[in-house]
Amino acid sequence: MGLGERIDRVISVLSPRWASRRAIDRLRMQRCHQASVFGAAEQNRLTFDWTSRNSSADAAIIADMDALNARARAAVRDDWAAASIVSGYRRHVVGTGIFCRANARDPKTGVAFEEFNKAADRLWAKWCRAKYCDIERKKSFVGFQSMLISEKVQVGEGLVIIRMTDKRPGVPRIVLQAVEPEMLDRTIFVSPITGNEVRNGIEIDKYGAPVAYWIYTEGHPLDTGGIFKGQYKSERILAEDVCHYARWDRPRQTHGYSKLAPVLKKLRHLQMYDEYQLVAARMEACFGAAIEADASLGDGGYGAAIAPGDDASNANGSPLMEFEPGMIQRLNPGEKINWHDPKRPGDLYDPFVKAQLNQIAAGAGLDYPTVSRDFSGNTYSGQRQGIIERDYETEPEQWEMVDVFCQPVRDAVITAAILEGLLEAPGFEADPELAEAYLEADWRPQAKPWIDPANQASAAETALRNKLTTRRTILNELGEDWRETFQQLADEDAEMNRLGIAEKGATNATP
Repeated sequence: MGLGERIDRVISVLSPRWASRRAIDRLRMQRCHQASVFGAAEQNRLTFDWTSRNSSADAAIIADMDALNARARAAVRDDWAAASIVSGYRRHVVGTGIFCRANARDPKTGVAFEEFNKAADRLWAKWCRAKYCDIERKKSFVGFQSMLISEKVQVGEGLVIIRMTDKRPGVPRIVLQAVEPEMLDRTIFVSPITGNEVRNGIEIDKYGAPVAYWIYTEGHPLDTGGIFKGQYKSERILAEDVCHYARWDRPRQTHGYSKLAPVLKKLRHLQMYDEYQLVAARMEACFGAAIEADASLGDGGYGAAIAPGDDASNANGSPLMEFEPGMIQRLNPGEKINWHDPKRPGDLYDPFVKAQLNQIAAGAGLDYPTVSRDFSGNTYSGQRQGIIERDYETEPEQWEMVDVFCQPVRDAVITAAILEGLLEAPGFEADPELAEAYLEADWRPQAKPWIDPANQASAAETALRNKLTTRRTILNELGEDWRETFQQLADEDAEMNRLGIAEKGATNATP
């Protein structure tokens, strides 16, 4: 008979009801154990504190949205590592900007509409300036891109409304209005117009697709100053007029959530550890030396003599002592000086912080050097692999931004320009296929400098020779436009021929 059975027999004598409950609980545990195929799903005495609760995406996100967003924004404001994560995404997803060139072509012949493309590029470049594209007249189009990726990392989503303003000379009437997820109206649960469900300001249909957004467009509901409280009313904006750049991980997910969510606790703990180490080091540095004395031998008067007229004690009555470099002081019998030897932060501080930052960077989707800006102690191959892994994380963000934000905004701007007579596009309104062709554009993110230019240039040359890539692809990776590059090369060749300069750079002077 095992120990457990003997205990059950004793309990059954003292309390039959208690013994019955123990038997039922043991049977339940056995059944759960037998039913668990995955070790991570076992339920026994070793996993009793491993609690979890399953829920839909929105049930999990919306319930924790306020606390999670507030903590994420506070971390980015106050914690250098959190701010560096956001900055890292902003640098490598947007950087100097995601730009485009018009690429309108005849859908039947494939011939480029050169004049239209040039005019469209000029108009687009003008509209992208802050005073034309932003309803607040503060952010350029690149500024919107930076803001969107920052919002997506911090709180999981960023929103931009495409609006129409008054007619302006030389530019279309399209303007952009940036809004935060905190500006969504959370007081509406059923749309009074359609009867659709509204989840934290987003009206959805039966499939979970957004139909409209209920947004406080004339003021922020969290603005300080109670004078405006209750004066704002939300506006229903159709989903087709809202660019919702968010993190989508699960089906029927209405809102995004912070990219910092998996590492917020670790960020806070690391910040507290660093603060406590600093406080401890400051306290240790307050003491230079301590004189250990036998109280029965009296006060021997330590240090150099106090100058005549100076106070020999401070405001609290404690005796003052002066120590000078090279001074040798004779102490009384039974006395000795214990010079303070600070131990903070110690040899373990640096490796501990690095290990924590490495985990935080990985959890946030970046590499340690990008977050810490520490590029020491890493091999060339390690740095190259880190860059490759980082690009695998940031490149999808770039093309998601193009699809969700950049291209829809440009489509609206070019369409408005054509309809307002600012661009000549014959057949635009009559032929849908032709209208779509007029909106074509080539997008290119910021340049990715080559790590090893000689080897990478050789590889690119081999790929071109074997028809494995195109010059357009290679130049786009370097942040250059292939047409501009070819035109510039042609212009340089023409100028060199005019001046009689040889190909190798030697000058052939002409009389």
